[in-house]
Amino acid sequence: MVKDAASSAQIEGTRATIVDVIEMGADVALFETDADDILYYIKALNYGIERLKNFPLSLKLIREIHKQLMTGARSSHFANPGEFRDSQNWIGGTKPDNALFVPPNVQDMKRALSDLEKFLYNEKETLPLIHIALTHAQFETIHPFFDGNGRTGRLLITMLLCHKNMLEKPVLFLSSYFKKYQKVYYQRLHDYHDGEVFSWINFFLDGVIEIANDSILISKQITLLSEEDMSKMLSF
Repeated sequence: MVKDAASSAQIEGTRATIVDVIEMGADVALFETDADDILYYIKALNYGIERLKNFPLSLKLIREIHKQLMTGARSSHFANPGEFRDSQNWIGGTKPDNALFVPPNVQDMKRALSDLEKFLYNEKETLPLIHIALTHAQFETIHPFFDGNGRTGRLLITMLLCHKNMLEKPVLFLSSYFKKYQKVYYQRLHDYHDGEVFSWINFFLDGVIEIANDSILISKQITLLSEEDMSKMLSF
């Protein structure tokens, strides 16, 4: 979970690492870092997974997650935690005229969010991983918050994997895949904005395969290390 949180925050410019988070959590950090961005991500993820046990994944829950993520965080300036934007935003550039991408205006945003919520409820009509891939890309296209859209969108991926019972624990750290191929990640989302849906889906599914294999390998290494340590202790 910390690895996914760290990678997701680093995509947005956070410099802190997993070690920084562990040191801050243990109150032994020697230097001030922006690791709180990662800690708030973990807090929001834990909140969302627990909330999903008795509450549907809805626009209300998405706002709640965003509030957990951004309230008090170092990078929460002008984020208006837990509230959808009430004016136009854009990605890149200094104004909509020269921006890399301009999300829907507020009225269109509200209609798009309503459609997204209906899509979330009709999850059985789409294969689980395809449903998750489309949810993430569509959320990023709508860009409903002033800040924190990328992290909130990546939180949704992990939450949906758990909600659909594809994971017992949030151990599929897809954000590290997005961080590893960050330029491609942005390009595929940009392609999705232009209607190229399948290139995004293929990229997403490739990520699931790569990270699933990595998770299996790491789990085996942890098990082996545990067995070796237990053997050492028994030998004394």
